[in-house]
Amino acid sequence: MGILQSFDLTGKKAIVTGCNKGIGKAM
Repeated sequence: MGILQSFDLTGKKAIVTGCNKGIGKAM
């Protein structure tokens, strides 16, 4: 359960980082 939670948190962080990079490139 702890591993799944940490993996989910990492996945969300990666998605947020990817979105931020995409927005930065668009601008």
